[in-house]
Amino acid sequence: MVRLIVLVALLLSVSTPASAQAGGAQPDEAERLDVAHNGIAARYYVPVDRPPGVAVLLLGGSDCGYPSARAARDLAGAGYAVLALAYCSGFNGPIEGLPASLANIPLEYVDRGFDWLRGRIGSGIPIVMIGESRGAELALFYAATRSDVDGVIAFSPSSLLWGAVGDATGTVPAWTRDGIPLPRVTRPLGAAAGPQPFQAILDEPELVRAAAIPVERIAGPILLVSSRADNIWPAARMADQIEQRLRRNGFRHALSNLQFDDASHLLMGPGPGRVTFRHGDFSIHFGGSEQGTLAARTSAWEAAKTFLEHLDRGDRVPAGSGDTAGSRNFGDAILNSRAAGAYAASRSCGDTILNSPQRHPLSASVRAWRA
Repeated sequence: MVRLIVLVALLLSVSTPASAQAGGAQPDEAERLDVAHNGIAARYYVPVDRPPGVAVLLLGGSDCGYPSARAARDLAGAGYAVLALAYCSGFNGPIEGLPASLANIPLEYVDRGFDWLRGRIGSGIPIVMIGESRGAELALFYAATRSDVDGVIAFSPSSLLWGAVGDATGTVPAWTRDGIPLPRVTRPLGAAAGPQPFQAILDEPELVRAAAIPVERIAGPILLVSSRADNIWPAARMADQIEQRLRRNGFRHALSNLQFDDASHLLMGPGPGRVTFRHGDFSIHFGGSEQGTLAARTSAWEAAKTFLEHLDRGDRVPAGSGDTAGSRNFGDAILNSRAAGAYAASRSCGDTILNSPQRHPLSASVRAWRA
């Protein structure tokens, strides 16, 4: 299991196929500044033709090196400032000053990145955390600790805090605050590959309670994106746990729980995503089909941009649709997208109770759920 986790982290660092280079923002639509300030390692992307109205702190997955340049540049080309923050060296080579792997990462490091971004863009501009997989775990928890995070977009999220990548003992934390390990799942995942070890832990209420992320403390809207076919961990089940916790605790901001039936674990960013990786006699399947993954990523990325667009305009971010048939997407822009198809299915905490398959999934009366 340890070898598999480390290999998965390596693969996530090269997870976007070459075919994903088509489409999206062009290189001249965004500028990049390398940031090495106060111990942080990041790349800052800004649009070249307008001041940004929303800023994004972008976090990658278990590789935890620099997040996807493609995703960051595409968001900057759409008008947003993006700080793509590395939080360990990852597998593309060492990054000076950062740990070698995802273990004992201090939240104070993320503080420094967040504060640099706030100082760069000034006051009054919303900051949204966007992360994938372990980066989504970090984004959700971090946002729950700061009232000045204005929203979270979590791709292939976790409802719990897990231990360090590659730790077979359950004794090494992934995250710390003031040098103290954060509460987490301490039971070793065992030797089995895929979602099954995670499922076994999710079946135990005491373990879930001990390691649950207090998402109800997040001070802004949340977009969750997951695949029911995820073959790395049960992201859709954990997204449902996040939604249920928010319901129980009277969450007063918009939530969209966007799920796909036929897609990879790797959902963050524009264009195709990797579904299978083979090297010699080793192979790993991230879940879903190539066609389903492309449709899911395209739809989910438009949903993310719609989320940011509403914050940019100062609107209340709309909740997603009710549990209707077919494609149930976040935002009118997604409903009108060519990418919206049979792959997408979302549930939301909307208080409009859009349960009819014949009803428009986002009517004019959609409001954020209030328990």
